Amino acid sequence: MADLFPVVSFPPKTESPVKVEAPTLFDTGKATMTELFGEPLRQTADSARGPLEFDADFNYRTFIRDEGLSGQVAQMVEKFGNTSRADAQYQVKVYNSRILPMVRTLQNSSVGAKIVTDPITLATILVPMTAPMAMRAASRLLPTASKNQVVANMNALTRGPLTRAEIVKTVTAETVVFETAREASIALDAISEGEDPEDALLRGAAFIAGSTAAAALLGYGIGSFVDPKVESPRIMRVAGSAAENARQRVGTFTKPLAEWINETKPARPQGGIFDFTAKWFTESSVFKLAPSGLKQVIQNTKYPDWFKRANLLLAGDSGLILKTNVEGGSVGNSVWQRSATRNGEWIDAYQVVRDSWSEMNPRGGAEAIGIEMQAGAERVRRALGQENFTLVDYEDYIGRMYMRGDEPANDFERQAIAKIGEYFKKQGVDLSDAGLLPARDAMIERTAAQETTVNRITTVSAAVAGNSRKYVDTIIKRLATQTEKKLTLIKNLEATQASRGLTPKQATLLSRLNDDIAEIGIRSDEMVRLDTDLSNVSDIDELLALTPRMELTPKQRALMGELAAELDSARLKIQSLKSVADEMDESAKNWFPIFYNRAKISQDREGFKKLVVESYLRNPTVRVWNELEMKMDTVTLPTDAASISARADKTIAGMLDEIDDDIDEAILIGAGKGKHFLNRTLDIPREDLVDYIQTNIKDVMIAYNDRIAPRVEFAKVFSEYGKNGKAPKLADVFESMRTRLADDGLSASEVDEAMMQFQSNYDLVVGTVYRNPDAISKKIADTLKTAATWTYLGRAGISAVADVATLFMDHKVSTVMRSLTALADDVSLKMVQKEIQLSGEILDIVKNMSHARELEMLSKDVFGNKFDRVNNMFFMANGLGPVTVATKLIDGLARGHTIIEASEALVKGTLNDFDKVFLARYNITPEMALRITKMPYETSNNGLRLPNTAAWTDLEAVDAFRNALRSGIANRVISATPADKPKMMNGVAYIPMSVASKLNLPEDEVVKGFYRMENALLSLPFTFYSYSLGALNKVTANYAQGAVRNRSVHFAMAMFFGYQIVKFKTPDWAWDKMGTEDKLARAFDMSGIAALYSDIGYRSLEMAQSFGAEESFIAPKFVQEPDRLGGVLSLGGAPIDWAKETADGIADFLSGNFSDGAKQIGRQMPLTGLLVLNGLGRDITDGFAASLPNRQ
Repeated sequence: MADLFPVVSFPPKTESPVKVEAPTLFDTGKATMTELFGEPLRQTADSARGPLEFDADFNYRTFIRDEGLSGQVAQMVEKFGNTSRADAQYQVKVYNSRILPMVRTLQNSSVGAKIVTDPITLATILVPMTAPMAMRAASRLLPTASKNQVVANMNALTRGPLTRAEIVKTVTAETVVFETAREASIALDAISEGEDPEDALLRGAAFIAGSTAAAALLGYGIGSFVDPKVESPRIMRVAGSAAENARQRVGTFTKPLAEWINETKPARPQGGIFDFTAKWFTESSVFKLAPSGLKQVIQNTKYPDWFKRANLLLAGDSGLILKTNVEGGSVGNSVWQRSATRNGEWIDAYQVVRDSWSEMNPRGGAEAIGIEMQAGAERVRRALGQENFTLVDYEDYIGRMYMRGDEPANDFERQAIAKIGEYFKKQGVDLSDAGLLPARDAMIERTAAQETTVNRITTVSAAVAGNSRKYVDTIIKRLATQTEKKLTLIKNLEATQASRGLTPKQATLLSRLNDDIAEIGIRSDEMVRLDTDLSNVSDIDELLALTPRMELTPKQRALMGELAAELDSARLKIQSLKSVADEMDESAKNWFPIFYNRAKISQDREGFKKLVVESYLRNPTVRVWNELEMKMDTVTLPTDAASISARADKTIAGMLDEIDDDIDEAILIGAGKGKHFLNRTLDIPREDLVDYIQTNIKDVMIAYNDRIAPRVEFAKVFSEYGKNGKAPKLADVFESMRTRLADDGLSASEVDEAMMQFQSNYDLVVGTVYRNPDAISKKIADTLKTAATWTYLGRAGISAVADVATLFMDHKVSTVMRSLTALADDVSLKMVQKEIQLSGEILDIVKNMSHARELEMLSKDVFGNKFDRVNNMFFMANGLGPVTVATKLIDGLARGHTIIEASEALVKGTLNDFDKVFLARYNITPEMALRITKMPYETSNNGLRLPNTAAWTDLEAVDAFRNALRSGIANRVISATPADKPKMMNGVAYIPMSVASKLNLPEDEVVKGFYRMENALLSLPFTFYSYSLGALNKVTANYAQGAVRNRSVHFAMAMFFGYQIVKFKTPDWAWDKMGTEDKLARAFDMSGIAALYSDIGYRSLEMAQSFGAEESFIAPKFVQEPDRLGGVLSLGGAPIDWAKETADGIADFLSGNFSDGAKQIGRQMPLTGLLVLNGLGRDITDGFAASLPNRQ
């Protein structure tokens, strides 16, 4: 890591060689400390200070070229001097005066001096190691019968102290592992700065070899002291062996690492353009340990590119780099991304409601990063019986006012009502445009049927016209023949008349022939005109107008009459249908979703029934579609008491039995029904229903967006699969994709599996994972998850501080530092907070979803799911909610700047490879980048670009920018998305029918070829793994893919925060007992760099202890007593651990061990470890337990 560890750097080519005397050990140590601590501190100070000047026309690349700079000084100019010539010259000055002497000192220092003065290397070598103990512990978990050889090899480790040879091996192995990891990072940084890869790798190999040799010698010395049985003369042989091994490592070090580096550097795509890059990792078995539906599709070589793209457009989150991104290609924003960004629409409307409450409240409305401080104070006042004006009451008041159509009492209320109206009007129009109004779809379908009738008539009429022209042409030819024959006779008669005169009979014939010629001429002219008119017919009406002139048989005339009547009927029906559809479109503009309060209806069923009965008596008519006449009819229903009561009971029963999908469909059916046209199963004005429907305006908007926005975006993204102008149905999409996959050569079973993956991705995106959300298994799972959460995550907010390090993955160090200092600028902070909210982010607290980063509880029931609300309160108290929002806010400050800056570089032609992939990854094409640069933005006092998309006129640029902003924030302040989650995480498993049929399990009605198992208890092992699964793709895999802008800085910051967090969360007495290995390992675990793998590793250590294994050189996070049953049950996840520990405590207590049992129960008692209690809860429970006796 260039900023933390010694790096051999070379001066610019323009510098003349300077003779430097061999540095003393003190000089080497001073240079090492300067590089480790002095330079990072200076860079931080420079970044915080901001640029000396800001020159928009300055091109740092030109400066570097003109000055002949290269290596580290060029890198310094690029990172810290890219804003103006003054800044660039300052960095050159710093390099020559500070960096260059340090670099030359390190260059001329011996490897031994570097090792002795490098605290990191010393810590690596000197820490006592007991790695073989970990191997022995792992071997205890393996079946003995199949691992006899392993056990035999480990026997030496179970018979007393370690031998000298074992210590040498352990210390040497440790040094190789740590130094290889560190030198790989240094080499990567050097190569990224332009250094020759072979030089960088060989230098790293030399340092590793020296460190390894030193470790072997030191280990030998320690081993000789610990193991007196061996003879000292062997030291030379061991040291020589270690040195030889080191030389062998030098020879083998560069090749595999070079191959790894080639994978992490952008390369020209080969194969499928939608495959992941860095296949050495993304196709490895370790990466496939957590297979999400999307990843399985992308990793399957049999699936064609179009199918992979379809899944990316459904569930993609831009978390992993695709081959097309390396070439600057984009996939497009997915349904998941677009749906999440739509959150910005309702928060924009809600903010007006919230601000109006703040203005009207005499005590104001203090708020910070989504934490409603004054709103909380108002609820406390209400609880104490004091005068109050709570925000939740105001939200309900505004909702009721809007639904009833009441007149606002003041301008603040008027603004709130108007903004809500704008929001729902847009939603109604979006539904209509997307073709998602079922009743309107029915009208469109019927219209299409009538248009088919018109087309059929047109086809028949065209055939009639064609045949008629043929007949007319025949008549014209016949008349011409007749005319010719008669003219010949006339000519002969006229010749006879001239020579000898005509007889009376001949004279009569001549006269008749002349009359015939005249009649034939008239008829011939008429047929020619008819033929011309028939050839110019442009529509059915013109053809029907010609029928009186056409020589048709009676049967043909009757047919044409029938066609004319059928055409008139179809046209009248089309007119009626379009009139109804237009009425629906108009009413959609005043649309408002109705969510029935099922809990209130159940509590007051008779009261609600009375309202329904009164409505039916007051208005016994309903509008129904007359299929025969193709029009809306008004039908009067029976009004006798028995009929009305039965109808009301049926309506209420159906309403209370609705499942999630029914509710979604009902919302859509009710769309646009301000006049209650086909309004669900009731035709009651919503103002009369206000006491039995959800009226909190914030909850209504959130519920609508969560349920319907994904369906709207799915209809837009997959519109090509729709039929007859309607929104695409999932069945239509399935049918089309199945056919296409089969045409591409996939077998029937492969097609079934592909569509299973698509369905599972769809369920996650749309939120229909649980078909039966009221199942008892889900209630049990949610209860256990909540109990475990409240017990084990009392200080989760402290752990979340490590997310600050992820800011360095995408942004320049200077940008991050400017963002941090911009937090003190109230104007910049408020502006960016609004921008991020409009993009659909930092709404965790507002939506009662602060727990989503750690706890997976899939539910679309905003109103009925109390777990979300109470868990949100808990995660506010443990600090996770505020820390998450604050980190997202900082990233949003940096990300808006980075997107605009990269877009400008792309337009100027100065874009580097990282930003090329960055923009493509987040679906900003070159054309869109140009459009973004044309939009206005403001600049903070320290040069940070602050976007203001609310003022942008290019709406497509607004959508592109907001999607990129929100997606980027979500990928760095991490929680698992549909792209990250294994199916089992959601309590769902698909079993192929080849297996299921043998167990007499039925095939799923939706997903062919599979039995679908749904049980929320299956999700318990994944509790608390939301972050880890997300970090696997967004951090670990991004490292492998070269998608980290500042590897060394991020690694250093992540380790720093990880170390400090572990230290903060660990009691002093325990911290003092921890070895350096434990501290470093725990810091690495907390850093998130290998989150999933380190989680699994520590979980394995705990299981090993449960099975009786001794503690290894890395201790588990929680000491486990031997308990094989507990070890097996721990596979069920944290909730099962909580249940087991609680049950053990109760059993102890009941057996007479009151103190031990009470202590155990207290340790599992929710809330006792909460951050805000600062250990008081645990002290109270432990103190109470200590006062109780145990059984003698």
